[in-house]
Amino acid sequence: MRVVVAGATPLHYLILIAAVQILPRLFEKIHVPIEVREELSCPATPPLVSANVVARFPHHSRTFPVDFCIT
Repeated sequence: MRVVVAGATPLHYLILIAAVQILPRLFEKIHVPIEVREELSCPATPPLVSANVVARFPHHSRTFPVDFCIT
């Protein structure tokens, strides 16, 4: 199983350029640290990014199947 720990910058720009759908081709699961989720959902983050992060990465969990993350 291929798992990745996601940082804020790659997720931010993959969402902005509508390329986040590449993740399932590369990884089976994605681990988003709570600090990364908080950074990407702060008021200074572009609305497109923060809305996607809040919808795709629930606050109560930290590791997600990639297909869940990009739907």
